[in-house]
Amino acid sequence: GLVLINAQAWIDGVQSPPEMFMDIGLDVLRSETLRNIANKQSYYDKDTFATNDAMKIGRLHTFMPNWKKYNKKWMQGGGYALSNRIKDLQVPTMILWGAQDNILGSESAEKFKDALPSSSLVW
Repeated sequence: GLVLINAQAWIDGVQSPPEMFMDIGLDVLRSETLRNIANKQSYYDKDTFATNDAMKIGRLHTFMPNWKKYNKKWMQGGGYALSNRIKDLQVPTMILWGAQDNILGSESAEKFKDALPSSSLVW
């Protein structure tokens, strides 16, 4: 089977900006300021979970070797375009979704449930 956890597959592609803007955007994405804002938006119980440690964990991947290089390549390649392939998933699927998700909302969870006949949605 398959487990989808707040999966993002309904937003297809990305428009490739000039490289200078890619660098600026990726620097912002790596920044503590943006990560703190996202951290506070992500959690329903902000006092318990939107901690400095959670922000640091959220940034870990941005310090991987070649992270910036491969993100640029991803943008230049147009990003992901998966929405038209969701219907091809023919395995039992559990969709786990945060009922108070302030980043993705709940609409995508319902779309997955509708598109995948062998799925269950758990809030």
